[in-house]
Amino acid sequence: MTAGVYLVARAGVLFALAPLSMNVVATIGGVTALFAATIAVQQYDIKRVIAYSTISQLGYMFLAVGVGAYTAGIFHLGTHAFFKALLFLASGAVIHSMHHALEHAGEEAGEDVTQDMRNMGGLKSAMPATTRTAWIGALALAGVFPMAGFFSKDEIIWSVGSWGQTVLWVIALVTALLTAGYITRWLVMVFHGQNRTGDRARKGLHEAPLVMSGALVALAIGSVVTGWVNVPDALPLLPEFTWLHHFLHPSFAGAEHILVEHLGEPSHLGPFGGGEGTWAVMSTVAAIVVVLLVFQALKGKRYQPAAQAKEPIGPWSLLYHKWYVDELYDLVIVRPFQWLARFSWRFFDQGFIDGALVNGVAYTTRFGGWLISRFQTGYVGTYVLIIVVGVLVILGAVAL
Repeated sequence: MTAGVYLVARAGVLFALAPLSMNVVATIGGVTALFAATIAVQQYDIKRVIAYSTISQLGYMFLAVGVGAYTAGIFHLGTHAFFKALLFLASGAVIHSMHHALEHAGEEAGEDVTQDMRNMGGLKSAMPATTRTAWIGALALAGVFPMAGFFSKDEIIWSVGSWGQTVLWVIALVTALLTAGYITRWLVMVFHGQNRTGDRARKGLHEAPLVMSGALVALAIGSVVTGWVNVPDALPLLPEFTWLHHFLHPSFAGAEHILVEHLGEPSHLGPFGGGEGTWAVMSTVAAIVVVLLVFQALKGKRYQPAAQAKEPIGPWSLLYHKWYVDELYDLVIVRPFQWLARFSWRFFDQGFIDGALVNGVAYTTRFGGWLISRFQTGYVGTYVLIIVVGVLVILGAVAL
């Protein structure tokens, strides 16, 4: 999918000449961003939350290149690489610590146990460095100033609105708020609140080794500084530094020129008024408010360990089961193809190839041998009878 973002951006001239194709790309990107974000809201696997978040952010990138904001899409592709790698590595550090702690306590340490956030909680005391860097990555993902995600995600949301895509702009904004919510939930369930690892396992929890923590720090720095390579002049109190835009301009100038010819210049006001700086401030304030609200709502919540927890019900069950996409895929795609594969195997492989060809040749050869053996009896009278019958057949054929 990442290569697809680059492909659409690099082939921007071709897409600009086909506005319908651009609308398809943008719509699929926006729907994907929102769809994956809703799934991440109710997942309990520490890596699965980040994985669905990645799908959501890739949707953001396709949304950007689909409306012609090629620089914004590539910009988010670059910043996202840092803070999402940071969150994945932080998850790995937590899983490593959980696995060691459970093994030390003599308890089961399978993936379903070590990766379930309901078995964690309160890890900040044992893993302070991982907690701090995870917070940086989470705030960058949420789009909070001055993290890198604030600059790149805000650029996408603003670009979508400036091209008059109001519905997609609302989808992008709602997705941003959901992102701030589910990543805060992830932080609280893993690093804050009540510890649920158990008394014996809790003693074995430890900070990530240097080979991990060093990389976490490097990625945390990248999650902050990479956003400052493309600061638009519309953001208040910040110096303009659009280095990335100027660097990529030769690659996208042709596509942008075609878009302006067909669609006109993008608006300098948002869908409901206000400039880019106004909406940037509003979006980061909204993200901060969501982070604080979710943190306050969940930090005192008592979660049951996974073995004792009940499956979510109601609308939460729909999100927990990922909108039943896997079940629908199994019903519509997997099972019909399995049936077709079994039918093809039985009819073509067993029936035709093994039966008619391989076994058919064997049966024919065996029958021919048996038939010929009936004439090789060793009795002279039998041979004379065969000769007489043969002569009569020949004479009858000649006479006819």
